[in-house]
Amino acid sequence: MDYRQLKLGKHGLPTWDALAPLVIKLADQQTEWHGKELNVAVADELDLPDDLRHLTYPNHQNIIENRVGWAVSDLTLAGLLQRIRRGYYRITDLGQALLAGDQLLDQNLIHQQPKYRQHQRDLQERQKRHQTLAVSYTHLRAHETGAY
Repeated sequence: MDYRQLKLGKHGLPTWDALAPLVIKLADQQTEWHGKELNVAVADELDLPDDLRHLTYPNHQNIIENRVGWAVSDLTLAGLLQRIRRGYYRITDLGQALLAGDQLLDQNLIHQQPKYRQHQRDLQERQKRHQTLAVSYTHLRAHETGAY
């Protein structure tokens, strides 16, 4: 695959959402994948020049494999991949249906999936609870220290 035909981000590398269709395609080729192996397989499939294939962040993490990891994460949150045990993934029936369909598998489609939307609602609810607890704690500490 010619990576230059994909949406490119910083460093001239494909963005996570541009990698999602390739992740799903490769995930469908095996019963299960170890996450790291899937990341490497997708990155290798792009035919990147060596300098881009081995480009790392300052913490030495491989950039393209990191982006594939983000694609795996969002695809899992959306229910297109399933984490079957720690570090192992497989494509779901939904993932196979979308792979076989004619819709563009992009960030919009991924984020429209019911499981992804529920995840976002759950995050918002947790943030609200955390904010409520933080405010309550601040008021409690103020009362204890006589600030009121």
